[in-house]
Amino acid sequence: MESGNKSKADIIKNNENTETEINWEDFKEDDDIFVATFVAHALQKQKVRERFIDGRKKSVPEIPYKYNRRRIERNLGHVGTSILDVREKTTDRQAIRQEFKDHGGFNIENLEDEKIISPEKVFKKFNGLFTFLGENTNGNPNLLEEYRQIDDKKEKLRFILESSLADKVRLFYNELEYPNYDNFLQRLQFQQDFINGTARVWDDKWNSLAGKYVKVQRLLDPAEANVKDISLGLNRASLKSAMIGTPEYGAYKIAMDIKKDYDLRKTPDFPEINGYWSGITNTRIGSWETIIDEYGDIADKIAKRNSELNEEELEHLTVRKVAKIFADSLGYNDPGRGPESPYVSRFHESVAWAQLGEGAQRQLRGMRQKISYSNLKNIERFIGKSGYSQKRKSFESESARLKGRVKHILELSKDDKEAFLVKENAFEIKKQEEWREKEVARINHKYNKLIDKTRSEERKDVFAKRRKEEVRKVTIDTSSQIEYFENRTLDGLFSDIEKRQELLSRRIEKRKSLAEKAIDLHFQLEVDQQKWDNDSEEYVRVKPSRYSVCLDWINDAPLGVIKRSHKRMVEGVSADDIYVLAIGDIFQKVLNDSEQVDNLMWRMYGNDDNLDVYAIRNMVRLAGRLSKSGEKLSYSELEAMSKQDTRWIEESLAMFPMTDVKRFLDNELNLSLVPKISRVANQFGYNLDTDQLINLASKRIINSYYFKTVESVFSSTLKNFSLEEAISAMDANVDLRVLNKTRSILSTEGITDFSDILDRATKLCRLSDDEGGHEKLILDYCNAITSLGLKKADILLARGVNLGTFNMISRKFSSIVDGDFDKTLELSDRVSAILNKRGELDKEESSIRTLRTIDNGKQYTEIQIADLYKYGILANDYKEVFINSDRDKNDIVRTYEKNNLNFDDKVKLLKNSMRGSFEAWRIREAIEHFDDDVLHKIAAEGADVVRASRIKYLLNKEDKYAEFNTMENVLYLASNNLDVDVFLRATEAGFSVDEIKLYPFLASDLLIKERTK
Repeated sequence: MESGNKSKADIIKNNENTETEINWEDFKEDDDIFVATFVAHALQKQKVRERFIDGRKKSVPEIPYKYNRRRIERNLGHVGTSILDVREKTTDRQAIRQEFKDHGGFNIENLEDEKIISPEKVFKKFNGLFTFLGENTNGNPNLLEEYRQIDDKKEKLRFILESSLADKVRLFYNELEYPNYDNFLQRLQFQQDFINGTARVWDDKWNSLAGKYVKVQRLLDPAEANVKDISLGLNRASLKSAMIGTPEYGAYKIAMDIKKDYDLRKTPDFPEINGYWSGITNTRIGSWETIIDEYGDIADKIAKRNSELNEEELEHLTVRKVAKIFADSLGYNDPGRGPESPYVSRFHESVAWAQLGEGAQRQLRGMRQKISYSNLKNIERFIGKSGYSQKRKSFESESARLKGRVKHILELSKDDKEAFLVKENAFEIKKQEEWREKEVARINHKYNKLIDKTRSEERKDVFAKRRKEEVRKVTIDTSSQIEYFENRTLDGLFSDIEKRQELLSRRIEKRKSLAEKAIDLHFQLEVDQQKWDNDSEEYVRVKPSRYSVCLDWINDAPLGVIKRSHKRMVEGVSADDIYVLAIGDIFQKVLNDSEQVDNLMWRMYGNDDNLDVYAIRNMVRLAGRLSKSGEKLSYSELEAMSKQDTRWIEESLAMFPMTDVKRFLDNELNLSLVPKISRVANQFGYNLDTDQLINLASKRIINSYYFKTVESVFSSTLKNFSLEEAISAMDANVDLRVLNKTRSILSTEGITDFSDILDRATKLCRLSDDEGGHEKLILDYCNAITSLGLKKADILLARGVNLGTFNMISRKFSSIVDGDFDKTLELSDRVSAILNKRGELDKEESSIRTLRTIDNGKQYTEIQIADLYKYGILANDYKEVFINSDRDKNDIVRTYEKNNLNFDDKVKLLKNSMRGSFEAWRIREAIEHFDDDVLHKIAAEGADVVRASRIKYLLNKEDKYAEFNTMENVLYLASNNLDVDVFLRATEAGFSVDEIKLYPFLASDLLIKERTK
């Protein structure tokens, strides 16, 4: 090829000219990796240059509107490109590869340094990380099949989250795009560097010369690495890597770009996707669930309004609009508040607020930021009903002009006022004359057409008479108005302006959006008012109506009721009457007897003291929900149902008749759960009757799931088991998630019998906690099967041994147990018993690693560490008391021991000091009060070093006890567990130290009291 005649040096030397002089297309097939990479760079630059030149040739001056529109769209995202391009480019090299492919280059994977690493190579490359985490690389053989059966995006994330690390790598390699895989491998590399002591992070450090904080790199201490934190970090990274390239992530990133100058750390509700505040744990997908849900809700609305768009165009439009909404939502909450503040909302509320009209936004933002615990949970119902009409704008403009006119008149002199009045009256007279002329012309035109079309002379005479009569009325009306304006005084002008202002005010109120009307009703009727009292000539506090608790105008009141009630309020109807009429409107739609509605309204009008307004409130809320379904009830039925949990009743009524829903309520079922169970059962061919649904929905296990996850869990179960088997598992208190995972594990061992699966799942559930601990437990069980075989793993499970502890013992004490199952089981039993009382497995493993790698050469052997467990001491206990760490001048963490005690003495000191609760700082502090020789004596005497330190402090406290302050006395009191206060009072009473040592019972309150007498 031609490239063979050109050396690498020649290409680099002529770097400035080669981009224009050389035809880079000739180099696309070059086998040299160096040349190919350089060519990719050059092609990318050449293409950008061509686009720029081509854009300059075609560009024409744009009008300001188009320019502003293009500028705004650029801010919203990558307008004009496919949404597939709106994704995170993980490296510059990735962009070059894509550019090279676009130019028709050969498959980029042929480049050696660009090959996508296979899972097997990943396991080999990151073997240190996998070993540190105790992860097995075998994985689930049915992984890809199970993943492909999942359609819901959130469930896919949960599947990735709950998979082992090896399975995550396989999923990214086989099911996701390269940027997702590449991003996840970068996180694996960072965590491996962390445990190897080569990872660095950026920190803010104060620079006194610059007078500000500057970014500096800090080397991470590998001693701080532990399995729990690294596993959690990789789980969070796996979710982010999986979301790269999705429209939800694209919208989120664009929103952050729009608000790039905004300090997102000060946003109390905006979802984080990294770190603690993301809410991502080993069992929950955290903020990703919120982002996906909010994106989905907005996407559904956009799809309904843009049905003519194809899928790609619709996705592109949705991403831009969702990004704009997410960015706007940052303006809702006060950035100075914390996430738990009563002045802060959830992100869902902020997103709903961002989709409202400007006027409603301004009012609701004020409520949220200035009124604690504002209940605005349902403001999303005003989306599309909070706009600002142009007609209202014209009325407000005219009202403002009239106010300005009054102010202008009042500032004029007397003569100028008269001149203004004459001018104003002449203008009004001219308007009347012009209106009369136009109106007469219109009437004549209308009747002339009718007369021309009519052949009957009689009808023509009728039309002529009507025309004459209408012209006469117009003439009389305008003449009276002209006469009025000819004689109008200045007071008359002010009166006319006032009347016009009142008319405009009513028209403005009428044209307010439903959201603004609801807010007006809330503030005018629900909260205390300050009104002027003419008698006392001061503002007085007016309490809201007695029935104000019955209606929540913003969250619950039907929209039609809001509209009618606002009209009544503008017309001056009293607050009590507004509430009575509104409640009557709501009840009228659901009660089958109008007389019962009338009776209730009369009782409310009469302010019946026996009327329970809170009971009415519950009935009103229920009636508001039922009004949409068209169901009719008696008053007694409505009253009885209002005392039950009727949340989500609309969802149940959409699938079941009212008689069934009443039965659900009588059985205290979750009305959101029943439709979901029925829907999933129908998908798998189970047509459940009402009794079967009640039985199934009343199971404790299925009620324990979060309402958004119950469908996916139940659906996954019915894919693997029959309905009868699922019910049997729930009757045995087996979590369906554990059941599904257990089946997946045992299927690789050829076990398909339901009883065998249920037996093991039951044992796993007994060992797990209620916080989702089954995920780690199942993973440990899977690893135990892989490494030990099914038979031994089942022995561990039957014994109730912590499987994670067993695997840790196998790794950390290999020379002691020597692969012997019984020895490992015995030591695991001992360690598990201590860990169950206190301590965490991850910390214990990290502490063992620290004791084995102390820098000053005093590394501990496996036998020594195993001996600690015989005395109920954890390696973490030992490390916290005797091992110190600090950073050297190179910011590298060093571990060392201060004292020179032998190992046996340290164990005795710890054992004797752990008779009560273990507090490492107290033991460490007590040890620092004595030298090594004394500590050796304390250990030999079996004394508590903390107690010995306390005794020494009390004897040193006062000079009169100086004679007793000997190490012999300290050791005696500490080893015999004598109360030092009683001992000192006994000496003050006259007993000698020798007498007390010979007869310890002398140091008792009773004998001291007798001796004192």
